[in-house]
Amino acid sequence: MSRLAEGAKSPQLDLQPQPFPQPPPFPGPRKRSVNPLVAAASAAGAVAVLGVAAAATFYIQASDAEQTADDRGATITELRQQVSDATATDKRRAAALRAASEFSVQFSTYDVNDLDTYVNKVLDASTGSFKQDFANNSGAMRDGINFWQMRMHSLENNCGLTSLDGKKAQTVAIVKQSLTNIDTPDPNLPIVTTVTMLLTLEEQSDGSWKVSGMKAPAL
Repeated sequence: MSRLAEGAKSPQLDLQPQPFPQPPPFPGPRKRSVNPLVAAASAAGAVAVLGVAAAATFYIQASDAEQTADDRGATITELRQQVSDATATDKRRAAALRAASEFSVQFSTYDVNDLDTYVNKVLDASTGSFKQDFANNSGAMRDGINFWQMRMHSLENNCGLTSLDGKKAQTVAIVKQSLTNIDTPDPNLPIVTTVTMLLTLEEQSDGSWKVSGMKAPAL
Protein backbone atom coordinates (compact mmCIF):
# COMPACT_ATOMS: atom_id res chain seq x y z
CA MET A 1 0.00 0.00 0.00
CA SER A 2 1.18 3.42 -0.69
CA ARG A 3 1.42 5.75 2.10
CA LEU A 4 -0.13 9.10 2.15
CA ALA A 5 2.20 11.93 2.01
CA GLU A 6 3.12 13.05 5.43
CA GLY A 7 1.03 15.87 6.56
CA ALA A 8 -1.68 15.29 3.97
CA LYS A 9 -5.33 14.94 5.21
CA SER A 10 -7.47 11.91 4.33
CA PRO A 11 -10.44 12.65 2.06
CA GLN A 12 -13.91 13.15 3.81
CA LEU A 13 -17.00 11.23 2.56
CA ASP A 14 -20.37 13.15 2.24
CA LEU A 15 -22.78 11.09 4.27
CA GLN A 16 -25.83 13.52 4.12
CA PRO A 17 -28.93 11.98 2.47
CA GLN A 18 -29.83 13.42 -0.85
CA PRO A 19 -33.50 14.46 -1.48
CA PHE A 20 -35.53 12.30 -3.82
CA PRO A 21 -36.41 13.89 -7.07
CA GLN A 22 -39.98 15.35 -7.18
CA PRO A 23 -42.35 13.54 -9.55
CA PRO A 24 -43.77 15.53 -12.37
CA PRO A 25 -47.17 17.06 -11.65
CA PHE A 26 -50.19 14.73 -12.36
CA PRO A 27 -52.19 16.09 -15.19
CA GLY A 28 -55.69 17.18 -13.99
CA PRO A 29 -58.95 16.30 -15.71
CA ARG A 30 -59.43 17.87 -18.98
CA LYS A 31 -62.27 20.33 -19.19
CA ARG A 32 -64.78 19.31 -21.77
CA SER A 33 -66.55 21.92 -23.62
CA VAL A 34 -70.36 21.58 -23.05
CA ASN A 35 -72.79 22.50 -25.75
CA PRO A 36 -75.20 25.03 -24.22
CA LEU A 37 -78.10 23.64 -26.25
CA VAL A 38 -77.50 20.11 -24.97
CA ALA A 39 -77.29 21.37 -21.38
CA ALA A 40 -80.50 23.30 -21.74
CA ALA A 41 -82.25 20.32 -23.28
CA SER A 42 -81.07 18.05 -20.46
CA ALA A 43 -82.26 20.50 -17.84
CA ALA A 44 -85.59 20.87 -19.56
CA GLY A 45 -85.99 17.09 -19.71
CA ALA A 46 -85.27 16.76 -16.00
CA VAL A 47 -87.82 19.45 -15.21
CA ALA A 48 -90.36 17.71 -17.44
CA VAL A 49 -89.80 14.37 -15.69
CA LEU A 50 -90.19 15.99 -12.29
CA GLY A 51 -93.34 17.74 -13.51
CA VAL A 52 -94.86 14.49 -14.74
CA ALA A 53 -94.00 12.76 -11.46
CA ALA A 54 -95.50 15.60 -9.46
CA ALA A 55 -98.63 15.58 -11.63
CA ALA A 56 -98.99 11.81 -11.24
CA THR A 57 -98.60 12.07 -7.48
CA PHE A 58 -101.17 14.85 -7.29
CA TYR A 59 -103.57 12.87 -9.48
CA ILE A 60 -103.23 9.77 -7.30
CA GLN A 61 -103.74 11.78 -4.13
CA ALA A 62 -106.70 13.59 -5.66
CA SER A 63 -108.20 10.30 -6.86
CA ASP A 64 -107.76 8.74 -3.41
CA ALA A 65 -109.32 11.79 -1.77
CA GLU A 66 -112.21 11.71 -4.24
CA GLN A 67 -112.75 7.98 -3.64
CA THR A 68 -112.68 8.52 0.11
CA ALA A 69 -115.20 11.35 -0.23
CA ASP A 70 -117.41 9.16 -2.43
CA ASP A 71 -117.22 6.28 0.07
CA ARG A 72 -118.03 8.64 2.93
CA GLY A 73 -120.93 10.11 0.97
CA ALA A 74 -122.26 6.63 0.15
CA THR A 75 -122.03 5.61 3.81
CA ILE A 76 -123.86 8.74 4.94
CA THR A 77 -126.56 8.18 2.31
CA GLU A 78 -126.96 4.57 3.41
CA LEU A 79 -127.20 5.54 7.08
CA ARG A 80 -129.77 8.21 6.28
CA GLN A 81 -131.79 5.66 4.33
CA GLN A 82 -131.64 3.22 7.24
CA VAL A 83 -132.81 5.91 9.63
CA SER A 84 -135.58 6.90 7.22
CA ASP A 85 -136.68 3.26 6.84
CA ALA A 86 -136.64 2.73 10.60
CA THR A 87 -138.66 5.91 11.14
CA ALA A 88 -141.19 4.86 8.50
CA THR A 89 -141.49 1.40 10.10
CA ASP A 90 -142.00 2.94 13.54
CA LYS A 91 -144.77 5.15 12.14
CA ARG A 92 -146.46 2.16 10.51
CA ARG A 93 -146.25 0.14 13.71
CA ALA A 94 -147.75 3.02 15.68
CA ALA A 95 -150.56 3.43 13.12
CA ALA A 96 -151.41 -0.29 13.22
CA LEU A 97 -151.39 -0.34 17.02
CA ARG A 98 -153.59 2.76 17.20
CA ALA A 99 -156.09 1.24 14.74
CA ALA A 100 -156.24 -1.97 16.81
CA SER A 101 -156.83 -0.01 20.00
CA GLU A 102 -159.60 2.09 18.45
CA PHE A 103 -161.27 -0.97 16.96
CA SER A 104 -161.25 -2.87 20.25
CA VAL A 105 -163.08 0.06 21.87
CA GLN A 106 -165.59 0.35 19.00
CA PHE A 107 -166.30 -3.37 18.97
CA SER A 108 -166.91 -3.38 22.74
CA THR A 109 -169.16 -0.33 22.84
CA TYR A 110 -172.77 -0.44 21.68
CA ASP A 111 -176.27 0.59 22.79
CA VAL A 112 -179.52 -1.15 22.02
CA ASN A 113 -181.02 2.22 21.07
CA ASP A 114 -178.34 3.06 18.43
CA LEU A 115 -177.20 -0.12 16.74
CA ASP A 116 -176.88 1.49 13.30
CA THR A 117 -173.97 3.66 14.53
CA TYR A 118 -172.30 0.62 16.07
CA VAL A 119 -172.58 -1.53 12.96
CA ASN A 120 -171.37 1.23 10.65
CA LYS A 121 -168.31 1.98 12.81
CA VAL A 122 -167.28 -1.66 12.90
CA LEU A 123 -167.74 -2.04 9.13
CA ASP A 124 -165.75 1.15 8.44
CA ALA A 125 -162.85 -0.13 10.55
CA SER A 126 -162.74 -3.62 9.00
CA THR A 127 -161.93 -5.20 5.66
CA GLY A 128 -161.84 -8.53 3.84
CA SER A 129 -163.63 -11.65 5.04
CA PHE A 130 -164.07 -10.29 8.57
CA LYS A 131 -166.02 -7.31 7.26
CA GLN A 132 -168.16 -9.56 5.10
CA ASP A 133 -168.89 -11.99 7.94
CA PHE A 134 -169.79 -9.16 10.32
CA ALA A 135 -172.16 -7.66 7.74
CA ASN A 136 -173.79 -11.04 7.11
CA ASN A 137 -174.32 -11.68 10.84
CA SER A 138 -175.33 -8.16 11.84
CA GLY A 139 -179.05 -8.98 11.52
CA ALA A 140 -178.90 -11.87 14.01
CA MET A 141 -176.72 -9.74 16.29
CA ARG A 142 -179.32 -6.94 16.25
CA ASP A 143 -182.05 -9.39 17.19
CA GLY A 144 -180.07 -10.69 20.16
CA ILE A 145 -179.14 -7.24 21.44
CA ASN A 146 -182.74 -6.02 21.13
CA PHE A 147 -184.14 -9.08 22.85
CA TRP A 148 -181.76 -8.75 25.81
CA GLN A 149 -181.81 -4.94 25.82
CA MET A 150 -178.03 -4.99 25.95
CA ARG A 151 -175.67 -2.09 26.46
CA MET A 152 -171.89 -2.54 26.35
CA HIS A 153 -169.24 -0.03 27.30
CA SER A 154 -165.44 -0.29 27.19
CA LEU A 155 -163.88 0.58 30.53
CA GLU A 156 -160.23 -0.08 29.76
CA ASN A 157 -158.24 -1.51 26.93
CA ASN A 158 -154.60 -2.46 26.39
CA CYS A 159 -153.15 -3.33 23.00
CA GLY A 160 -149.83 -4.71 21.87
CA LEU A 161 -148.26 -5.36 18.48
CA THR A 162 -146.93 -8.89 18.17
CA SER A 163 -145.65 -8.75 14.56
CA LEU A 164 -145.44 -6.59 11.46
CA ASP A 165 -144.88 -8.49 8.23
CA GLY A 166 -145.20 -6.47 5.06
CA LYS A 167 -148.68 -4.94 5.01
CA LYS A 168 -150.08 -7.22 7.71
CA ALA A 169 -149.92 -6.70 11.47
CA GLN A 170 -150.79 -9.04 14.32
CA THR A 171 -152.00 -7.48 17.57
CA VAL A 172 -153.51 -8.51 20.87
CA ALA A 173 -156.16 -6.45 22.67
CA ILE A 174 -157.33 -6.94 26.24
CA VAL A 175 -160.57 -5.12 26.94
CA LYS A 176 -162.31 -4.62 30.26
CA GLN A 177 -165.99 -3.98 29.58
CA SER A 178 -169.23 -3.42 31.44
CA LEU A 179 -172.52 -4.96 30.33
CA THR A 180 -176.12 -4.27 31.30
CA ASN A 181 -179.09 -6.21 29.98
CA ILE A 182 -182.68 -7.09 30.81
CA ASP A 183 -181.54 -8.94 33.91
CA THR A 184 -179.30 -6.08 35.12
CA PRO A 185 -181.08 -2.88 34.08
CA ASP A 186 -179.33 -0.74 36.65
CA PRO A 187 -176.23 0.83 34.99
CA ASN A 188 -174.72 1.15 38.45
CA LEU A 189 -174.67 -2.63 38.78
CA PRO A 190 -173.15 -3.80 35.48
CA ILE A 191 -171.59 -7.12 34.67
CA VAL A 192 -167.86 -6.50 34.34
CA THR A 193 -165.86 -8.85 32.14
CA THR A 194 -162.46 -8.93 30.49
CA VAL A 195 -162.12 -10.12 26.92
CA THR A 196 -158.94 -10.88 24.96
CA MET A 197 -158.99 -10.49 21.19
CA LEU A 198 -156.33 -11.41 18.65
CA LEU A 199 -156.67 -8.93 15.80
CA THR A 200 -155.16 -9.10 12.32
CA LEU A 201 -154.90 -5.78 10.50
CA GLU A 202 -154.03 -4.98 6.89
CA GLU A 203 -152.52 -1.74 5.64
CA GLN A 204 -154.63 0.10 3.06
CA SER A 205 -153.48 2.11 0.06
CA ASP A 206 -154.04 5.37 1.95
CA GLY A 207 -151.80 4.22 4.83
CA SER A 208 -154.66 3.38 7.20
CA TRP A 209 -155.03 0.00 8.92
CA LYS A 210 -158.21 -2.06 9.04
CA VAL A 211 -159.11 -5.27 10.85
CA SER A 212 -159.25 -8.30 8.58
CA GLY A 213 -159.53 -11.00 11.23
CA MET A 214 -160.43 -11.52 14.87
CA LYS A 215 -160.34 -14.57 17.11
CA ALA A 216 -160.02 -15.51 20.74
CA PRO A 217 -156.65 -16.79 21.96
CA ALA A 218 -156.20 -20.54 22.25
CA LEU A 219 -156.56 -21.81 25.80
